[in-house]
Amino acid sequence: MAHLESWSVEERNFPAAASVREQLTFLLNYAVLAPSRHNVQPWQFAVGIEHVDVYADLGRVLNVSDPACREMVIACGGAVFNLRMAMRHFGWREEVRAFPSPAEPDLVARVRIAGTAGENLRDHLLFGAITARHTNRRPFDRQPVRRQLVSELTGVARHEGAWAVEVGEAARSAVAELVAGGDRVQMSDGGFRREWADWLRGGDPEQLDGVPCYALAHQGLREVLAPVGAIALRAFERGRGQAAVDRQLVAHAPALLVIGTNADDVESWLAAGQAMEAVLLSATAEGLSTSFFNQPMEVPLLRQQLMHVLNRAGWPQVLLRIGYGGEVRATPRRPLTEVVVGERRQSQQWHDAHRRLMARAAGKE
Repeated sequence: MAHLESWSVEERNFPAAASVREQLTFLLNYAVLAPSRHNVQPWQFAVGIEHVDVYADLGRVLNVSDPACREMVIACGGAVFNLRMAMRHFGWREEVRAFPSPAEPDLVARVRIAGTAGENLRDHLLFGAITARHTNRRPFDRQPVRRQLVSELTGVARHEGAWAVEVGEAARSAVAELVAGGDRVQMSDGGFRREWADWLRGGDPEQLDGVPCYALAHQGLREVLAPVGAIALRAFERGRGQAAVDRQLVAHAPALLVIGTNADDVESWLAAGQAMEAVLLSATAEGLSTSFFNQPMEVPLLRQQLMHVLNRAGWPQVLLRIGYGGEVRATPRRPLTEVVVGERRQSQQWHDAHRRLMARAAGKE
C-alpha cells in the first residue's frame, strides 16, 4: 500500500552509478523512518552537492503539546541519526554541524560527507534495524530484559552526547503515576484533545501521516475510532481510560529508560534525538520492542517531579518502555517528494513557530 511503501526501501536500489546528490537523496528514504510525536514527521530536507540540510518543518508544529518545538527537534535528531547510519553503511564518513545558521533556527543540522568510512559491524547492524523498528504500543511479554543489555543501551545514549538512566523498581510506581497524571492533565485540555484527534487516523490508506487506529494500545478506543474516525476521541472520558491503560503499561514494562541531557536548549534536544534513535535501533537489533511515554516531559510540573524521582541532575527528554513484544504494523510515512524541498512553504503557523524557536535558541524562553 502506498502509505507504507517507505518501509520497503531496499539497499540494492542504491544508485551507485548516479551523482552524489542523487545518492544522498536516496539515503533520505531511511531518514524519514524515524519516529515522531503523533507521527507528524516534522522534517524537511535540502540536498546539496555533498551535504544534506535537515530542517524542522515548522508548519507541522504541535502548538499545544510541543509549543517550544522541543519534541520536533528531537524527532529531527532521530532522522539525522538514521541518515548518518545510512551514510556509513554505504561507505561515507559523516560530519554533523548542529544549528549551523543562527539566522535559520529551523535548520537543525547540516550533515556532510567527510571522507570514507571504515568497516564497523555495529553501524551495519543499526542500519539494518532502521526498517525493522516500529513503535509497539501494545502490552509486552513479561520476559525480563537482561540488566547487561539495559546497561549497554544507556552507554549507547552517552555515546551520542546524552545520558540515560534505568527506572528502578523503587521508582517504577511513581513514574507510572506521572504518566497517568500527564494523561489526565492533557486530556482535560480541549485544545490538546483536538490536536490529538487531528492526528489520529481511521486506517485510510491515503493518509501518509498521523497515528492509525490499528497502532493504538487501547483496544476499546481502536474499535471506536475504526468506524467513525478520530473525532470520537473527544468523548473518551477526558483521558481516564487512557491514563489507566498507560499506568499499567508503564508499571509492568520489563524495562524503562529515561534519556536526558545536562542542558535544555536546542542543541541538547538534537543530541537527545540522536541518542534516542541510537537506543531504539540498538534495542531493535537485539529483538526488543519499544514505545514512548513522554507525557511527563510535556507537562512542566510533572517534568520537575520526574527529575526529583530520578534524583539526577539534568533534563529528562524521552521516556522509553522496552521489552519483548509481538510484531506490529508499520505506521505511514510521507514520500520523499513531500519532504525534499527547494523552497520551504512559510505559513503563518511557520512564522509563529519560527519566532518561538528563535527565542528559544537565544535563551529567552
